[in-house]
Formats: sequence, structure tokens, C-alpha cells
Amino acid sequence: MIFSVKGGCFDYEDRQILSYINFSLKDSEVMTVLGPNGVGKTTLLRCMMGLLKWKQGDTFINGKTLRQLSNTEIWRQIAYVPQSKGTALSYTAREMVLMGRSTGLGIFAQPGFIDYEAADEAMERVGITKLANKQCSCMSGGELQMVLIARALSANPKLLVLDEPESNLDFKNQLIVLDTIQRLSQEEGIGAVVNTHYPAHALKIADKALVLDYSGNSKFGDVKSIVNEENMLNAFQVEVKIVDFDFENRKHQGVIPIGIRA
Repeated sequence: MIFSVKGGCFDYEDRQILSYINFSLKDSEVMTVLGPNGVGKTTLLRCMMGLLKWKQGDTFINGKTLRQLSNTEIWRQIAYVPQSKGTALSYTAREMVLMGRSTGLGIFAQPGFIDYEAADEAMERVGITKLANKQCSCMSGGELQMVLIARALSANPKLLVLDEPESNLDFKNQLIVLDTIQRLSQEEGIGAVVNTHYPAHALKIADKALVLDYSGNSKFGDVKSIVNEENMLNAFQVEVKIVDFDFENRKHQGVIPIGIRA
């Protein structure tokens, strides 16, 4: 699948939020969306999935605009993982994951054996089978985030859209989420668009990056060419140093914040 946005513009009450956004990615590619709070990252996700209407421009799936596709066709290819902020609902993990199968069911249809099998497989793919009977209201943030990813995977999408999946998690759970996204991309060919506040996370898992700033402008391209010291300063008003290092015969990059630049 080739997923792209061409000339995407959006505004709230005459305030330009997104201005002529352009990007494209294909199966197995991970794209991170970077930018400070309030810059329009979540709005971008909603516009590109058709949950908000672009003021100008379009989203394309394999060359067709969303207007040319039915909702069923769209949501069979795209799955959305919202921000995990906890839930008071007393669903078990298996019940929550099973909800991801709703895109393939009719209005009054009940899930069948194939749906339960797909939910169990999705939990196995992200390594949370042991949580199957645990209530979501009793889960940690990291556990719930993995359940939400499994729920999205149960629909067998070609593209995952994740809104700050590693936010509010400790170091270990951040790495679990990031490693899961990277593994799904590399081993299963699933593309991903990931909103994140962390440039280092973009360098760790992404092939491409889109950086937004408060003017509504954006820069898009290969992650190593976009996530650089100049662009991070312009977007976040923070001076950073990007360092290269080797660990266990692998090359890594780190992003060190130096100070705020007015």
C-alpha cells in the first residue's frame, strides 16, 4: 500500500494549523511526526484518516482519494491507536482486542470463531497473551498501550497510525512499544505513522520523518536528513546535539538537549 498526503491544509477559526503538508510512505516504512505541543500533530492524524476534513489537499491510498473509498475499505487498511490515558471500563484485554474486529462485522453481527482467533493471534503478536483475562481498568499504562496496539492489529491492517504511543511510560515500556512497532514493520511489512515528542525515538525506529512548526509549515524526508540539529532548533526552540556511537556492534544515534533558545 502507498499512503500519501498532498497539499494538506487545515485551520481552526481562521488560524492556520497545517499548511500544504506533503508526504508519502509504503508498506513496511515507519514515519514519525515530530513537533512541540499544540503544533497540530494529532490534528494531522485526524485529517489524514478522514476524521477531520482537509480544507485543501487530499489523502491518497494507492492513488485514490479517501472520497473514492468507502469507510469499510479505508478502515480495513488503516488502524488507529489513540493515546493511552487509562480506562475505567471493565473490559478484559481479550474483549478490548476483539473490538478491533468490528470493522469487518455488520451492524448487528456478532463476532465468531474467526474473530476470536484473530484477537488471540494479535495478542500473541505483541506478547500480551498472559493479559488476556486481566481487566483494562487494572492495567499499567504500558500494558494498556500494548492492548490498544493488539486491538488495532486484530483487523490485519496495512498501516498503523499511533498517537504518542510511548508518552507517559517509563523507559522499559517505551522501549517495548518502540521495539514492537519496529518488529511489526520489519517482520510483517506493516507501515506505521507515529506521533512523538522524542527525536531520539524517531532516529531509533523511523525510515522517514515529518517535522511541524508553529507556522504550520513542515519538512519531510529521510529521517536522518530531517532529524538534525538545525531542524530541532527551529521546531522546538531547543538546541540539541546529535551523537553517533556504537554499542554491541550496532550503530546508534542519541539526541542530547543542550538548552532553550529564545
